[in-house]
Amino acid sequence: MPETNAMERSVSELVQLIEMDADNWSAYVDLIGALVLSNALPEAEELGLKSLTLFADNPEAVDHLLYAVGNVYYTAGAYDRAQTFFDRITLESLRLDAALMQAQSLYGQGQYKKALAFALTYTEKVPTDVDGHVLLGRVWLALNNLDTAKDMFDKALGLDADHYGANFGRGVVAVSNGDAQHNEWLEKAKQLNPVQFKSDAEQLDGLLTVLGGN
Repeated sequence: MPETNAMERSVSELVQLIEMDADNWSAYVDLIGALVLSNALPEAEELGLKSLTLFADNPEAVDHLLYAVGNVYYTAGAYDRAQTFFDRITLESLRLDAALMQAQSLYGQGQYKKALAFALTYTEKVPTDVDGHVLLGRVWLALNNLDTAKDMFDKALGLDADHYGANFGRGVVAVSNGDAQHNEWLEKAKQLNPVQFKSDAEQLDGLLTVLGGN
């Protein structure tokens, strides 16, 4: 994803940068990111929309701001709205990042076939990205294609054996295939992130019911 200093700079410092140079569009992008990290989503949305108008004549600024605003809506769970901003990005490097975000957005909406198209586009261009393969695995799992889901999670584990999502997803595939005993992947996932595992495990029965067609 685009590099940003949002995590390193406080909101007040970024505001000062903008006050010193109102044409510093990257400071606006960082400030939107900082507001998102602070969970100040309404403020981030307002700033983002105003910034798009302010820098409407700067294509590079517009692309980065479109991504930033799309991320605001994605974080808020407004996936349809996020997608309208991601779709407008023209800068190739950002379009790749946006493809992953769109795939995640569509997956969150349950539009798995559309999510698949974006996820495939992303992983073809960035084959070493673990998160891309994990997302593909989840999409294939949702489409009840266990063999392909298994392959995707295995690829992700080949890139990072300690990735929580890859281990959990591979464990779900194993359970779905009737291998509930000595599930090394679910055990590893639990060790890696006990809190997230507890949350995901509570949804596991429902997922397996869907996969079983019951």
